Amino acid sequence: MRRKVLLLQTVWRIGLRRVGYVIWYRFSLKSGLRKRWFRTVHCNNKDAIDIGFNKEKMEFPFGEVELMTEADELCAGHIRYFSHLSGDVGDPSDWFCNPFTGQDVHDRKKHWTEITVYDEAVGDIKYIWEPSRFSWAPVLARAYRVSGNEKYLQLLQNWAVDWLEMNPVNIGPNWMCGQECSIRLMNLLLTLHILNRSNSPGSEAKGAVICEFPWSREWLFFFIEEHLRRIAGNIYYAISQQNNHGTSEAAGLYIGGLFLLQHQDEFKSRLSKHFLQLGRKWLERLVEKLIYDDGSFSQHSLNYHRVLIDTLSMVCFWNRTFKDSAFSDRFYKRFRESIRWLYYMTDDNGYGLNLGSNDGALLFHLTSSDYRDFRPCLEFARCASENKCFLKRCSHHEAIFWTFGDYKTSSDIEPRISKDFSDGGYIYMRGVLAWGMLRYTNYNHHHPSHADALNFDLWYNGINILRDSGSYSYNCETPWDNYFVSTKAHNTVGVDDRDQMIKYSRFLWINWTKSHLRYNENSDRLDFDHCEVEHYGYGNGKRGVLHRRAVVRCGDAWAIVDDLIGSEPHKLCLRWRLQPGKWYALPDGRYVLDNSATSIQVVSINSCDIRLATNEDDPDIGWESLYYGERHPIPCIVSIAHSSKHRWITLIGCNGIKPEYDPKEMIIKFNDKISFNLFPPNINQEHQLKRHS
Repeated sequence: MRRKVLLLQTVWRIGLRRVGYVIWYRFSLKSGLRKRWFRTVHCNNKDAIDIGFNKEKMEFPFGEVELMTEADELCAGHIRYFSHLSGDVGDPSDWFCNPFTGQDVHDRKKHWTEITVYDEAVGDIKYIWEPSRFSWAPVLARAYRVSGNEKYLQLLQNWAVDWLEMNPVNIGPNWMCGQECSIRLMNLLLTLHILNRSNSPGSEAKGAVICEFPWSREWLFFFIEEHLRRIAGNIYYAISQQNNHGTSEAAGLYIGGLFLLQHQDEFKSRLSKHFLQLGRKWLERLVEKLIYDDGSFSQHSLNYHRVLIDTLSMVCFWNRTFKDSAFSDRFYKRFRESIRWLYYMTDDNGYGLNLGSNDGALLFHLTSSDYRDFRPCLEFARCASENKCFLKRCSHHEAIFWTFGDYKTSSDIEPRISKDFSDGGYIYMRGVLAWGMLRYTNYNHHHPSHADALNFDLWYNGINILRDSGSYSYNCETPWDNYFVSTKAHNTVGVDDRDQMIKYSRFLWINWTKSHLRYNENSDRLDFDHCEVEHYGYGNGKRGVLHRRAVVRCGDAWAIVDDLIGSEPHKLCLRWRLQPGKWYALPDGRYVLDNSATSIQVVSINSCDIRLATNEDDPDIGWESLYYGERHPIPCIVSIAHSSKHRWITLIGCNGIKPEYDPKEMIIKFNDKISFNLFPPNINQEHQLKRHS
């Protein structure tokens, strides 16, 4: 009964209109109504390839080795899944087989409305969809323009034609998702631009129509229009998700419609303007609704935030290239704030938090940088939104080279300072070489993906010392199907081996966690941060447990105070998920990372067990997934207590500086100027600690 009540509360939060539409959508699938709305069409692929297409070799200012290596892998029939895993797909590619498990889609000849997304016989559908995103197309186009070798062009032409032959319109799994169709369409149009890119810097901004195609015009316009029909016909389902599905599909409609309008002399269709206007309308609305004032994004995921930014960057590129009317000032303001948020959540080395869902999505393969390096995304977005870059000219600007062409560099880089992103629920704390992020949130209409309230991430000198989990896979075997989203996969405290919320289905949590920022102070003059938050995921009634966390930073030294307050004993478990490497214990109780100036000490005012889990067979070991489809163990400091009221104090030293705790005086001392008095854990206590003056 309680689950039903919580489900109704969640439905109310999501919105009756959205939930009602999803129910109607699923009914229309099962009843066969939606099948009638999406016609099946076979394209005549005869003479689809323009054998006379030819372009001159370009002057390429960046390194060619990594680009040519990936292009040669494609020629050998190997695709990089999720920008990391190499899968043997053959030539031409098998569009319906998972090369890692051998699982095949047997419903490849059914209408897409009749196919189940989560089929045990197929496994994770993302392995089927990945090659059909056409991420390989810009890679082959880049390699052809850089080398002049026609083998890359021929493979590009053949694979695109083979795909449409093996995937007739609205038949098979690769037409199931409108977002996948949109990504495929945007990649094909981007490929056309690369193939037509001039050797003259800056010529891309002149608004010239792309007029030379490696495929016949009949085949190309058929491909574009049918993708636009598929996306537009189901756009309201994407909108109802209130996430990057809607923004991606709106972008596909806008870009595809804009492209067709530029070729209206050759392709006369009354729908072109409709597609463009529909895409523009929803881009404006979704950017307004899904990007908060502080730049946070509704999905609370670093990689999905990049998907959003890359999508909007591509929209701005095509808008500028074809000289379409500008979007609203509000659109560009939200776009710039979202770029700023991502800039804060990444390190100077380009790598960022493994926050939230991480499904391996990298929409546009315009550079050879590592998947986890966010600098190409940030630089491309800055050029798209402000027409300037902040890094000196380097390989991270390759995306700009292929799109905007010429660009300006600026030394006016915003320094990262401690900041509360209150709309999204992120407190960013900045030291000299160290920075941390404390996660707190109140979910209103956009549902959570991970049970990660009060998770704390710590970076020092480019190393992610305390780290998040990632995703691994959206459809896999137990226990991995729920582990990476669970509370125990985050740097926080668990109660009675429960999650902070209740998992109702694959992507739906109910009883959404509420958090509250109790106190936040920072001082540039004294170089310290002090914040206190609490969450109510374990209830606030008679049997409930309140979790309060205070984080204090002074220089590059940190102290985290966790208070668990309840009315009866519970099993309480604190976890710190560590940077992979050799950690060892010192006699004074500190854990030290070998060849590092980092130390961690966990102190408890009550009786508890504190241990370092490093063995892969240890049930308390941590696991992380940096790349979708891969997982590996990481060391984990685990402390377990059985109590109604408990406090942990975690002291972290970086750069040889470490705080000290005096249990008699209940003081945490950082230096001669900065120390904090601790108050006993009490539900009515205004603060957990206060700066000693």
